[in-house]
Amino acid sequence: MAKERVHKQIRLKGIGVSPGIAMGTAEVYRNELEDITVYPVEKEAVADEIRRYVEALESVESHLRESAEIVTEKIGTTEAGIFDAQIALLSGTLFRKTVPAAVKRDLINVEAVLQNSLRDFLNAPPGPQGEEIKKRQQDIKDIHRQIIHLLVKKNPQCIILYDTVILTAREFLPSDMTLFPPGQVLGLIAEMGGMNSHTAIMARSSAIPAVMGVEKASSFITNGDFLIIDGSTGDVVVNPDSDDQEIYNEKIARARAIRDRMESLIDLESETTDRRAVTLMANISRFEDVGQARRNGAVGIGLFRTEIPFLMGEHFIAEEEQYQLYRKVITGMEAYPVTIRTLDLGGDKVLTQDLFNREANPFLGLRSIRFSLRYPEIFTTQLRAILRASAFGRVKLLFPMVTTLDELATITEIYRQVREEVGRQGVKPLVEPLLGVMIEVPSSALMAESFLDRVDFASIGTNDLIQYTLAVDRGNRLVSELYSPYNPAVLKLIDMTVKAGKSTGKEVSVCGEMASDPVSAILLLGMGINILSMEPRYLLRIKEVVISISKDAAARAARKALSMNTAREVEEFIIERFALPRETASSE
Repeated sequence: MAKERVHKQIRLKGIGVSPGIAMGTAEVYRNELEDITVYPVEKEAVADEIRRYVEALESVESHLRESAEIVTEKIGTTEAGIFDAQIALLSGTLFRKTVPAAVKRDLINVEAVLQNSLRDFLNAPPGPQGEEIKKRQQDIKDIHRQIIHLLVKKNPQCIILYDTVILTAREFLPSDMTLFPPGQVLGLIAEMGGMNSHTAIMARSSAIPAVMGVEKASSFITNGDFLIIDGSTGDVVVNPDSDDQEIYNEKIARARAIRDRMESLIDLESETTDRRAVTLMANISRFEDVGQARRNGAVGIGLFRTEIPFLMGEHFIAEEEQYQLYRKVITGMEAYPVTIRTLDLGGDKVLTQDLFNREANPFLGLRSIRFSLRYPEIFTTQLRAILRASAFGRVKLLFPMVTTLDELATITEIYRQVREEVGRQGVKPLVEPLLGVMIEVPSSALMAESFLDRVDFASIGTNDLIQYTLAVDRGNRLVSELYSPYNPAVLKLIDMTVKAGKSTGKEVSVCGEMASDPVSAILLLGMGINILSMEPRYLLRIKEVVISISKDAAARAARKALSMNTAREVEEFIIERFALPRETASSE
């Protein structure tokens, strides 16, 4: 008699890559390739073997184009760029020349050649590109799998699920995401992948909670297990007991109640109890985010991350395509201003391009504005596209991670030249664009007054400012407890920047994650920040904070917080002073 499996409770930890809590039954998704049988191909049959391969290649290309259309319709054009990039890979040397040549040379079946080429590619020593090679590996693996499945007649056009489930796999590839039946996948768990993987981006865009980087998940999770996942914290509970289920049910109910309460705030003015107006704007990464920003009451775009479409497609987007994208965003916001940040590539946001050389520490290397200045043809192309689009609305140009006045002088001279060029072509902005710098490193905060003497505004990017001030990699779990927005050193740099804005009469805003945290938002308002920009889903939460406090009370609290010595002391003080709930963003 078979022994009945015991469903043991297990707690696993990964990286939360798509926020939200999901509870449901596990289904293990098997998408790995099985070993392929190797058999000889006679010389006279090589042409037929290659013809069979080319037909499969064309079928996969057709399927990728269909996937791009599906993703464009269901998720957005930015995410569809994943499949455009894969189509481009299909035209490359590996698939068009190397594989057919190997069939002729080795006289074996093309499936075996493909498997060997994939194994060689994945097992090759790490190249100079580091992290970006990992993303290319995923695309290569995805294409290989699709071709082989088609050749051996195992190419599914959809996945049949008989109930709503939480899918778990060693790795989810972009093509998998197009096969999931709408509404049936409650969440995703994967052993591989991270915050910036293509699948993670698609999961966030589809509002599917997801946890990746869960070591040995397949060893602990089997079909039928009951799972709870938290896509914000990275927690996974396998076969939770009744206490855990009750805790997470309460979290879900609390989040639902918060959302319901927030909806009643949409039409209210964003002002403190002592009638001080606070401007709440949205951070977006794609045109499809504009609708959510407008629905949640954003009165402008405080940060448009223009690098995301480049990263999704893994190629440099032509001027016309950039222009059309920026124009759509600007017209979508109607009379509201749109702050467009130039490319913020580098660090953990990299393209698989030969432009990138090996860097021991990419966060301290060729990133953000340094990259744009190193490759001025890319920079000027983007500036031309933005200036052309500025004919359709109010545009503010934001330059990331400017660290010296010499950099700023070069940037403004390049902008002046491009502005004159497009002017000669008859392009006239609806309103002359304002120029601004991001304050993201201690040097720019210390020199904020000098920067603001030379530009129209500044926006504080608190994510990087915290990272560089505290020397803490915000993506490293080993030191994550040191990364705190409440650290007095960080607060003093922000306060210094705000004072520079007041002395120069220039606008200073915040577009980092501190803007979306109630404790931090109170501190920022108290220091004199009147413009906060955040992910659209947090707009109403911060509006609730704004309309419940007085600006004077926030100012008194901020002054006291600036005299404190530890992040914990600051956080506890603000929570108690304003009776804030001890909840984090993950509760939403």
